[in-house]
Amino acid sequence: MKNIGIRVDASVCIGSGHIMRCLTLANQLKRAEINVVFFCRELKGNLNTLVRQNGFKIVELRSIGEAEESNIWQWYDENWFEDARELLNLFRDEKLLPDLLIVDHYGLDEKWETVLCEHSNRIMVIDDLANRKHRCSILLDQNVLEDFLKRYDDLVPDSCQKLLGPDYILFRDEFIHSVRKERTGAIANILVSFGGTDPQNETLRVVKLLSSLNQKVTVNVVVGQSNKFRHEIQHFCSQFENFYYFCQVSDMVPLINQADIAIGAGGISMWERCFLGLPSIVMAIADNQIRIAEEVRKLGAIIYLGESRAVSSEQIKESVHYLLNHADRVQSLSRCGSNIFNKDKIKSFPVVRTILGVIK
Repeated sequence: MKNIGIRVDASVCIGSGHIMRCLTLANQLKRAEINVVFFCRELKGNLNTLVRQNGFKIVELRSIGEAEESNIWQWYDENWFEDARELLNLFRDEKLLPDLLIVDHYGLDEKWETVLCEHSNRIMVIDDLANRKHRCSILLDQNVLEDFLKRYDDLVPDSCQKLLGPDYILFRDEFIHSVRKERTGAIANILVSFGGTDPQNETLRVVKLLSSLNQKVTVNVVVGQSNKFRHEIQHFCSQFENFYYFCQVSDMVPLINQADIAIGAGGISMWERCFLGLPSIVMAIADNQIRIAEEVRKLGAIIYLGESRAVSSEQIKESVHYLLNHADRVQSLSRCGSNIFNKDKIKSFPVVRTILGVIK
């Protein structure tokens, strides 16, 4: 049996998106009879327990100090070699030595990968930023941007297989095999979802605004287990008979298909909503979400308000009222979001097929 290692972290600062998409890929690889081991640092707000609950072995790298965690990217910039050396020491155990090492981490780059290349046969990088060089056999960037086919031309070796754009997006099986709901434009159900951590607590701001709507709608509120405000949000929702609170949802498809519009962050959850044709009002809660959300807005697939810190509560309310009164726009957003994707290509699991071709 072939072995694949995944180097990825989650924390309050890093967020949960990297772990979630790696879990999606790991489950697809497991079906192909590949043994997958996660290598994750023990950071505040990590999702290491979730990895175990999904049935995967996880090797925890050492924790770091609270002060260092508060500036995590500087820590990786200064300690990338220590991170690589810790992994190399683990690879002395042949049971942990991978045939392919996957790294999904904004804090690691070509320097780290070059050290690991000497001991790991091949490396695959998952990235969104295209802001640093990589030494890898496979590069995956699933985002749609104006220049997405050229973004990595000078950042990876000529021999690297580049998997670029939404045809290679990592969706869980329940999304891939789901049936898209036809939307009439009427709004009776609103989904609120700002990712796993939501450090600025946009969730609570939005649900408070929705509680003042004159029009009574069902509001489903989804948070991650790493959201430090989750108990406060749960308490607020409990005061209203039409507000429903959900934490660490394993299958989002039913909630997305129940909803008529959503309010949420960019990132993988935005792609999931677009794939199922759920019109969304989007705010970026991380720097890496900004440019991508702007491009998706140009495709007519979302209403993008900007960076969350710069978005006023009045802007959010106006956007909700606009959609409540413009059923044709709701339908247009739904169609445009769904049309971003080549569903037949996604259903063929092209990322897994590429990996299997490299490690065979």
